[in-house]
Amino acid sequence: MGMQQVFSGKYDQTELAKLGKQSGNPEEQIKALLTPEQKAAYQGYQREEASYNAQLMANTELLQMQSTLGLSSDQQDRVFATLYEISFSQQTGSMKLSGSNQAEQMQFALDQKAKALESVLTPIQLENYRQQQTLQVKLVNDIWSKMQADK
Repeated sequence: MGMQQVFSGKYDQTELAKLGKQSGNPEEQIKALLTPEQKAAYQGYQREEASYNAQLMANTELLQMQSTLGLSSDQQDRVFATLYEISFSQQTGSMKLSGSNQAEQMQFALDQKAKALESVLTPIQLENYRQQQTLQVKLVNDIWSKMQADK
């Protein structure tokens, strides 16, 4: 139901918040079912999953950057490593995203990436990267504004 609202462009924040509260804390629900040995294995699984997701995210963004920024092969390796580290930090919670809404959190994450990529990209590439990220943040802000207006 929540995703239907998002895709239809009709947002009911009260209903979305209610659905979120009703689902409880899935992480705690999972841990409550596990034995101590399973809990230890589950922590390993979570790190592996975070690593896998960080690789996917870094690779996806790298592919986008390759086609738009014309990265050299050396830059590709360094960009992937940088994006992976940032994504892994976000996935594992060692990097907390600041901001009161998704758009602000996205802007914070993009700022962290741009800062980390300063030593990898040329000034022109970095400027083009920042412009692309600004467009993405604008899109999220537009969606967020629409959600607020539809309250």
